[in-house]
Parts: sequence; C-alpha cells; structure tokens
Amino acid sequence: MKTMILIAVVLTGFALSGCSGGAETKNAEAAKPPVAVDIAAAAPRDLLESVDITGQLEPKFAADIKTEIAGLVKKVFVTQWVNVKKGQPLAQIDVAESEAIKKRAEAAVESARAALSQAQVTATRAERERERMRKLSESGLATQQQVEDANSESVSAQTRIDAARAQVRAAEEEVRQARARAGKGLVVAPMSGIV
Repeated sequence: MKTMILIAVVLTGFALSGCSGGAETKNAEAAKPPVAVDIAAAAPRDLLESVDITGQLEPKFAADIKTEIAGLVKKVFVTQWVNVKKGQPLAQIDVAESEAIKKRAEAAVESARAALSQAQVTATRAERERERMRKLSESGLATQQQVEDANSESVSAQTRIDAARAQVRAAEEEVRQARARAGKGLVVAPMSGIV
C-alpha cells in the first residue's frame, strides 16, 4: 500500500515538472527542421479496398396485410415496390359465399316479416273471438270455459307476435353481419408506404 502511494507521488512530481517546462518545449519544436511531404492532385479513381457488411435493412414502420374473411384472391390492384396511400385498395377477395349468405339472410328477414304479419292477423282474430265470447257470456249464451279459452288464445296470439318480432330483429341482424362480411372482401392499405 505504501509502495502505491510512493509511486503516485513520484508520478505527480513528474507531471508537475513537465508542465513547468512549456516554454522550453515550444522553442525546441520551433528549432526542428520542416518535414518533407509528397503532394498529389486529387483525381477520381476506383476504390481498391472495400468493406463487406452483412445484415438486413428493416423499415421503420411495417404492416402485415391480412383479410378478416377467408377466401380466394379475386383481383390484385398493386405490385411490389409501388407507393400506396392509406385506404387505397390493394386486393379483392372473392366474396361469393358471403353474398350467398347475405341473400339467404335477406330471405330470412322476409320470411320473419311474413310470420309477423300472420301472427298479427291471428291475434286480431283471437281478440275479436275473445270480445264475442265476452258479449255472449253477458247474454248467457257462452260458458265460462269458452270465455277463458278465448282469453288464453288472445294472450297466446300476442305472445306469438312478440316472438315473430324477435325473429325479424334476429334476421335483420344476420343481414347486417352478412353485409359486413361481404364488405371485408376489399383489402385496403392500412397506412401510406411502399408495398
């Protein structure tokens, strides 16, 4: 440990003594003769030495383009190394199956609406029968059983209307989903860039 301290003190002394002789060093350098140099005119030449670097260039931003629906690519609108803008169509997927599903859903809506109309007609008829049975019961021409049956049929017909309305809503939702699926057949650029 003492040896290390001694070495540090000696080195510090040498460093301080070197700083004090700055004027003498400048005079000694001024007295040195100039060094001879070769001068050449600058001219273009082939580079004889090169540096080989291996690696990969990667873009700052990248996006993998995928469709949300399965299907065959029907049409491609761009090629590689083409500039595209955000929202520009890139490809069209064959949506024939989705179109068929949409048409089937539209037919189901029409069928559900027809069932709703039929349920409304049945409910109207059941309500008229209930009212007729009530009047006949007041006149003593209908039994209590017939009045209760007419009431039950009227309530049942109203329930069938509610069920038919629910079927219409479900069928309309199927149509909306089918239209959305068919609309996903167009693949667009998610951002501006190069394909």
